[in-house]
Amino acid sequence: MKKIVYYIIGIIAVFNLFSCAPAYIPNAFNAPLMKDKNEVNVAGYAGTSGLDAQASASIIKHLAVMCDYSWTNRSRTGIDSTGYRKHDFFETGIGFYASPKEKKTCFEVWAGTGWGSSAAKADKRGLFNRKGDVVAGYYNRYFLQFDYGFRSKIVEVGFAIRGTYVNFTNLYNVTSDVSYRGLDNVYVEPAAFVRVGAPFLKFSFQVGGVIRTSAFSDINPKFTTQPFYLTVGAHLTLNRKWEDKK
Repeated sequence: MKKIVYYIIGIIAVFNLFSCAPAYIPNAFNAPLMKDKNEVNVAGYAGTSGLDAQASASIIKHLAVMCDYSWTNRSRTGIDSTGYRKHDFFETGIGFYASPKEKKTCFEVWAGTGWGSSAAKADKRGLFNRKGDVVAGYYNRYFLQFDYGFRSKIVEVGFAIRGTYVNFTNLYNVTSDVSYRGLDNVYVEPAAFVRVGAPFLKFSFQVGGVIRTSAFSDINPKFTTQPFYLTVGAHLTLNRKWEDKK
């Protein structure tokens, strides 16, 4: 297990070394795979998207809430440094979950909204920026997410897909001193995850991608986007009383 963890961390380090500096950075999925009421999940991740903190709780049967925070800061030598990137994002959502009795499969549907800020030295041309320009702005995000997976005491595995609408209420090109408002993109974000460990605490690995649905209608994207992510962390589950009922 230790060798696998070190191998994954090494892959993430390499991707971080060569990863882009986009305006929009997708956060890790919060896909707890709820089984019953009063369950609480807390998780923390580190990867190509930065640091992610997650919390979710099933407040009543079939109804749950979540909140997530994502943060990145790569600005050791200022905005002129290669790979300069800052990112600060918070979101919240409400979800429906279902799990057939006597089975270990789970299904969830989530809907929510988030808001944040970002700043990056663009590594590719955008609608109003050249390669190397520093772009900063504030944005809102709305999402609809579907999760499906398998849970046991030792292993949890699943996949998820998220549709997101990202709207930059203000996007500023620091290099050219030009400001734009109302720039938006629509994305489809698929992901897969594996969690392995003890019943309450598990090592977690997640990989995902970002597909811009307007790719064929615009020659250049309205703002740059990180096309994929890899992240590892720990996932804590409290009050797994659904297992005691068997």
